[in-house]
Amino acid sequence: MAENTKVDLSFLQDPKRIKQWVDGLPLANIQGAAERIYHALFEINRTPAPLRSHLEFLEAVGPSASVILEQLRRNCADVTFPIPPKTLRLAQFVQDMLEMLIVGYQEVLRQLLTAPPAKGTEQVVSNLFQQVSHRIFFYSFLILQRSALLDQPCRKTIWIRLNRLYLRAQREERHTNLIDFPGFKGYTRCNIEQIYKKILLLALIPLYSLRNEQVQELVASLDDWVEVMDLVPCYPGANRKQMPFQVESDKDQGPISPGSACDTCIQPHCLLLDTSRVLSLLTQLVVQAARQHADRVALASGVMVTVKTLEALKSAWKERPKRNDRRAPTSAAVEVVISVPGIHHALTAAAPPHRPPPRAAHPHPVP
Repeated sequence: MAENTKVDLSFLQDPKRIKQWVDGLPLANIQGAAERIYHALFEINRTPAPLRSHLEFLEAVGPSASVILEQLRRNCADVTFPIPPKTLRLAQFVQDMLEMLIVGYQEVLRQLLTAPPAKGTEQVVSNLFQQVSHRIFFYSFLILQRSALLDQPCRKTIWIRLNRLYLRAQREERHTNLIDFPGFKGYTRCNIEQIYKKILLLALIPLYSLRNEQVQELVASLDDWVEVMDLVPCYPGANRKQMPFQVESDKDQGPISPGSACDTCIQPHCLLLDTSRVLSLLTQLVVQAARQHADRVALASGVMVTVKTLEALKSAWKERPKRNDRRAPTSAAVEVVISVPGIHHALTAAAPPHRPPPRAAHPHPVP
């Protein structure tokens, strides 16, 4: 999305004018509304603004963002693959808007954490930290969710300081408090831990190996798996056999297979994902479906999931075999997989279709 559109930010000085600006968004045209929000946020995020005004604008824009997301969901509900370029451009506009919302909350968080709280305001600052952190996790999940449903790669910048932010919320015992989001349509009260678990579980799924229907089932059923997945601190002697994935707080990436460092670590610098209960539940559901000669089962939330999707989840969330770097004995033993974009590139010498344009760096460093 172009970033050279200038926006008059004088409305930030008055909460009433902020509301008037938000009420004037053309929500009937979701591309136009997403562009206006994006350009306003781009200017605000790189312009010094009072923390309170910045946060008021971000919170005021939230309900409008939910309307845009719902309209995008309806537009993409019956879309077939490959996705039409027009729909992809529209989805990219919305993703850009969500990313700029995250950058805005990250800037508010930076101001919040770098300025020492005044005497007697510690509780207020702690509440703001909880609210702002929740929004960062929530919008990050929405980006990952939309990327999965539309089969579009998600930028690695989504992980910037996300793991470290969760550990801080956990350390301050703010990660399990249920948080409201007034005006955000379709939002169900949740806490930071629940959103973070959904982000981690979604990041572990090899979406490229699933059919579109399976991805939709997976995204709809994430709440069921979150209830039986645990995050535990890493400590010496931890049983990694049942917890085959770890999240390192100092690295801006998703969950990985743990290395030998976990055996010798002294401080809980990372988290381990305990997927043992998830795998047990998946096994029970597969056995249940086999006994009933059914090809799909109902989860606790009422979401229907096919047995093939359950098997794919078992494969994604179980302990992964060690990598084998031995050279194949013959060329016939090598399996080559070429994607459709790769074939397109080979035949036309053109860039693979639907590649998102490069983005400029964030206007501010992330706290």
